[in-house]
Amino acid sequence: QLSQSPVYRIDGALKAGRVTFPYYSYLDANYGSVSLSGAKSLSQALAGLIKATLEVSDARERPYSYYGITLEPGMSLLVEQPAALLLRIGVALGHRQYAADDPLFGVTRRDRRIALEASLRNKEWRWMDFTPALAATLERNESTIDFYSYRKANVYVVLE
Repeated sequence: QLSQSPVYRIDGALKAGRVTFPYYSYLDANYGSVSLSGAKSLSQALAGLIKATLEVSDARERPYSYYGITLEPGMSLLVEQPAALLLRIGVALGHRQYAADDPLFGVTRRDRRIALEASLRNKEWRWMDFTPALAATLERNESTIDFYSYRKANVYVVLE
């Protein structure tokens, strides 16, 4: 956590590591990302959220290396009746640029991703000393190589 006050909060995250794929060593990569997120209280019950992430993956074979950026604006709303529920909604807009032509398709891959995200939680909900949250995402990825384009929907439970 970089900074916090009653009105705003700024956090940062740094990730780095090696990713390996048994039987597909051409995908093995050094991966890194840096994220910066912020929240600003707009009222007692409403907060604006923003997150930006830069990522880079240096794969063993160049066509599978990429860099990307994702911007995630959103909001958090505290609903007090009939129970104290925290609703968080947002959208993620991402772009990934690959380093070279894909050996199977002969073109360089570029992906554009959009995701709508929502979660609902109540601090009084408990399960094995965890606070569960119900979450859902709708995601669409458009790629210059149609094979990598997709749409998906997820519903899941998060334990914090």
